[in-house]
Amino acid sequence: MVSAIIVAAGRSERMGTGTDKAFLSLGPKPVVVWSLLAFEDSADIDKIILVVRREQMVAAKAVVQMFGLSKVSEIVAGAGRRQDSVAKGLAALAPETRIVVIHDGARPCVTAELIAETIKAAQKTGCGVAANRIVDTVKHVERGTVVDHTVDRTKLWAVQTPQAFKLDLLLRAYQKVESEGVTVTDEAAAVELLGEPVRLVEWQKPNVKITTVDDLAVAAALLRINGLSRGESPDSLRMDKRFAILGDIHSNIDALKAVVDDARSQSVTDFLCVGDIVGYNADPTGCIAMIRDELAAVTVRGNHDHYCAFSEELLDDFQPLAASVIDWTRWQLSDIDMAWLRTLPLQKLHMGIGLVHSTLDMPDRWGYVFDLLDAEAHFTYQTTTLSFHGHTHVPLVFAKQGNDVMRFDPAAFHAGMGTKYFINVGSVGQPRDGDTRSSYVIFDSKTRRIEFRRVA
Repeated sequence: MVSAIIVAAGRSERMGTGTDKAFLSLGPKPVVVWSLLAFEDSADIDKIILVVRREQMVAAKAVVQMFGLSKVSEIVAGAGRRQDSVAKGLAALAPETRIVVIHDGARPCVTAELIAETIKAAQKTGCGVAANRIVDTVKHVERGTVVDHTVDRTKLWAVQTPQAFKLDLLLRAYQKVESEGVTVTDEAAAVELLGEPVRLVEWQKPNVKITTVDDLAVAAALLRINGLSRGESPDSLRMDKRFAILGDIHSNIDALKAVVDDARSQSVTDFLCVGDIVGYNADPTGCIAMIRDELAAVTVRGNHDHYCAFSEELLDDFQPLAASVIDWTRWQLSDIDMAWLRTLPLQKLHMGIGLVHSTLDMPDRWGYVFDLLDAEAHFTYQTTTLSFHGHTHVPLVFAKQGNDVMRFDPAAFHAGMGTKYFINVGSVGQPRDGDTRSSYVIFDSKTRRIEFRRVA
């Protein structure tokens, strides 16, 4: 058996964002997911151990579920040093493991080809470590910034991950590290302590490590060039889109048309919908057709969508008027419309933007978020910088920076990289904040500006 350990338990101090870099958005996915998917899709990998910071355990479980990572058998809390985090991963390996591949979760450009080459080297020689030759001139500086001498670069290699080893070899190396109380920065250094040869696998393609915020843009460009996983369009990593995020339309076709016209006048490129297309008003089929067919909006299912589509569901939790409207709407919808509503997910991650009708912690319980406590529960599961929702019909912003959760009234702002935002876009068809105008949000992915708009 070949197992992989993906290490994403670092403190991200050099990012300067206050956010774990493994869970920062890189195009349509968090950084660590790109690595996880590469190993998930590799025919050479049987099991994956994911090592994260203890406070990211819940978020890691949500990521595994959201992206269908079936090979992830364990999620393990890491430790202070990299070697301690790897040791925790090694302890979680299945007994049948013979080859183990260690990879840094902050290297999202890893490919199945590179994984295969390191495993092949490990099977032949005991280890295979991704590396490339240093091509820049290297200077040795004894102190300050004054050059002492030029180093012969012909013998220098920059070592990366993945690093593959026969498990018994790496376990012996880690026993040596522990017994001597030394600190190593990678697994190859631990094997060197045994006096065993370390075989390098030359890899000339970019294998960037996310260390600073600027590296995110570099990695996004490389992923676009090299092709994306699972059939995604290269357009999904564009950084110049303008999204209109709307919801709680509730069969109000006139309001929906007015909002769409306004969005188009603002040069919107993509439409996203946080659910509740139907309910309350008179034209559910017209609203479905516009969202599904005309706008091709990425959409999640709201509670009214759910109960209208699943006609066997009881309506005991609804007030009599709302229940009667749902019952009426069921009779208006075609079989095709109902089937489409049933296919909508309860939550969706699209191009690094989270969508849910209610909350990520209990998306099928349709909970309302008005206060900081409710928002805190949601943030536990939010892995992206931005998450949009509806349900309350009241535009609102919750933000989490570090351990602090804050609430803001709707106003234009720029989304910072070190903060998570949970944004209620308000309602198109039935506003409930004292302003009868329709509400929706525009997000500019290039400038990261969030704008709340009202349409009469």
